[in-house]
Amino acid sequence: MDLGDEVCAMCGVDQTTHNRVLFTNAPAKTRCGHRFCQSCVDRNLRRQSQFTCPTCGTLVRRTTLDERTMTEIEVDRDAAARKRVLSVHNRRKETFASKDEYDVYLEMVEDLVYDLSRGGPEAKKAEESLKKYHFEHANDVAKNASAKVEADRSKFLQIRESKFIKETAAQRARDKDRQWKLKKEAHSKHERAFKLGDRDDAPPPLEVRARAATTFTLPPLPAVVEIRQGADVVKGDDLKKRRSATGFDPYVAAKRRATADFLTALDKWHDKAAFNINDLDPYQPTVTILDTAPPLDLGLGLGLGGVVPMSDD
Repeated sequence: MDLGDEVCAMCGVDQTTHNRVLFTNAPAKTRCGHRFCQSCVDRNLRRQSQFTCPTCGTLVRRTTLDERTMTEIEVDRDAAARKRVLSVHNRRKETFASKDEYDVYLEMVEDLVYDLSRGGPEAKKAEESLKKYHFEHANDVAKNASAKVEADRSKFLQIRESKFIKETAAQRARDKDRQWKLKKEAHSKHERAFKLGDRDDAPPPLEVRARAATTFTLPPLPAVVEIRQGADVVKGDDLKKRRSATGFDPYVAAKRRATADFLTALDKWHDKAAFNINDLDPYQPTVTILDTAPPLDLGLGLGLGGVVPMSDD
């Protein structure tokens, strides 16, 4: 903030020290921005309707005084001018033939916003230019405005739908937690009464709370690229360019295939089927099967090098 924003331009009183209210002279057609305290305004406008700013010579009236600073006033004016200009110059980026043409269009819009927000003869010329453009391109302006309204509406509906889905899922999770707590509390009361002898029937075993299943969504594997043999085989930088253009990465493909095989094995284990690590796809070059090595116990019920029988417990 400029030091002049805190001092009266006539008597020099400080706003922060003397707790005075300062008014900014902000006429629409000219730029002043100097501030005056309430005492100086009342003294100079007591017998006349206006007085001259001692710093820049701009006329000061009660209608041009504002309690806000000049920076705050210009921000509001810029927002109003931008809204006015964009209501007429509302062409979309897709309608331009090149990026340079679109950049020139944006510069023209910013110039109009600046002229309107500053006031004076430039603002009058900018307003006349807007009226002329709107008269000559009324149909295009209406179509672009309608398209913008439809795009904003579609975006709003998507946001609202996404928010509704999240809130619904969260509410269902809260309901399940509430039901589980009530069920656990009832089981604890039943068990306590049975131990104290108040009830003869033993409480049934409390079911283990099932966890939400995690769904893995894997991207599709890239198509197999046939490697040509002969003198015209692609190598070196040409091969890297072709792989970059087609999006093929052998390392990423290997990782995706390994992940898919691992999840398939987990599904078999989850279904209590016989799990054999030898059933894994031999596509993984890093997996080595040692039939003679003892099973490796990781505490998860899995062993490497043999079939893991699943118990019914």
